[in-house]
Amino acid sequence: MSALPKTEPALQDLAAQALRFPLRADRLVQLPGVLAEHAAEEASFGRVGVDERGLTAGMRLHLVQPARAHLAAWREARAGFDTALEPARPAIEAVRRLEGELAGLERARDARIAEVEAQAGEDHRYRQARDRYAEAELLWRDARDRNGGRAPNMRGLSPFYWLGLLLIGVAEWLINYDTFFIFTGVPAIAAGATAVLGVALAFAAHGHGTILKQWAVRFGQHRERARRLGDWRLFGLSTLALLVVLAAAGGSRYAAVLHTLAADAGPNLLGADAVIEVHPLRDVLLSLLANVAAWLVGVFLAYLTHDVDPDYMDATHQYAAASRRFGRRRAGVVDRIRTVQAQAAKDVAEKQRAASTRAAAVGPQKALLDQVDAHGEAILQALAATLRGEAESYRDALARLALAQRGAVAISIGSDGRPLTPYDYKAMPLVLDAALLRELAG
Repeated sequence: MSALPKTEPALQDLAAQALRFPLRADRLVQLPGVLAEHAAEEASFGRVGVDERGLTAGMRLHLVQPARAHLAAWREARAGFDTALEPARPAIEAVRRLEGELAGLERARDARIAEVEAQAGEDHRYRQARDRYAEAELLWRDARDRNGGRAPNMRGLSPFYWLGLLLIGVAEWLINYDTFFIFTGVPAIAAGATAVLGVALAFAAHGHGTILKQWAVRFGQHRERARRLGDWRLFGLSTLALLVVLAAAGGSRYAAVLHTLAADAGPNLLGADAVIEVHPLRDVLLSLLANVAAWLVGVFLAYLTHDVDPDYMDATHQYAAASRRFGRRRAGVVDRIRTVQAQAAKDVAEKQRAASTRAAAVGPQKALLDQVDAHGEAILQALAATLRGEAESYRDALARLALAQRGAVAISIGSDGRPLTPYDYKAMPLVLDAALLRELAG
């Protein structure tokens, strides 16, 4: 028994007396042999009628009537408490009505929110955005769980990453422009060629850096063969782009050096014996080192800004995009839901103030009544469980008798006397619950 609130000592004693009434109705439990005797007695009449609850006349006599007596004993046990509480009962019932109204307001709020959601779901574009968001969220959660819940490295999708690649392309343009200008002598061709090489070098650095970071995942045996082949193609294209850049830069530099040597072969101001030393291979290699350095910077940038799991990056990106789209679609729905919640909160606050005002005078008495009523509900539940077990045993015995005395015992249901086989009767649900017992207690 839980602690009782402080109130009038006499009322407390009466509540304690009611709460001492046993929860379990063990004295109502009958031995299987006794139940079999009752079933045999009922079957001896040759016809057994069953109501819509699955109960026979014998069950109502031998099971339900003792339960009624048990409930009468409970009413007697709490009668003194109910009598002493009677002066405060109107106020307590008023508080309970207010509490019921509070629950009704909450149900009405939930119903209005469901209505708003249903109205929004009638829009095809809203449903499409919602479904895509749900699918993207499921994929993202699955990828996050596979990665131990860690946050993905998404800097590779940032505009600053692409700005960095653009700067690497610009650096490549500055490195090669003078060489191509000397080689071609045409500024437009030199600018176009160096711009193309800058883009190719940036692409190569991006491909090599990301594949280097994600090698274990991209080329693991767990990955589908088609996707692994696609990654190999990316690696091959990136390598081809790098080789084209180095070949074009090296070839143009070599041609530019030869052009310089040819220009220096004629007379010069220093005299015929003065020679300017030029090493074509050395100059070409030094020039290529600058191109390789630009590529390495791009590789480092891609490596540092990409996650080790490309699928995790893709799932996170798709989830973020779907979330933004769904958020824009849902903005109006959220606003309407917040309006409904605010209106309901205002009504609930008013009801709560009224209930608190009324409960202040009868709080202890109401607490006692709540405990006694809860004890009564527990008694009903325990009694219903006992009755179901007893009724199942009774029905088993009756069905066995009907099968053993085939043709001598007829089982029927309803006012029209529709016949039931013993198997049909066994398959019927037995409706012996607290609701029935409340009717009996009434």
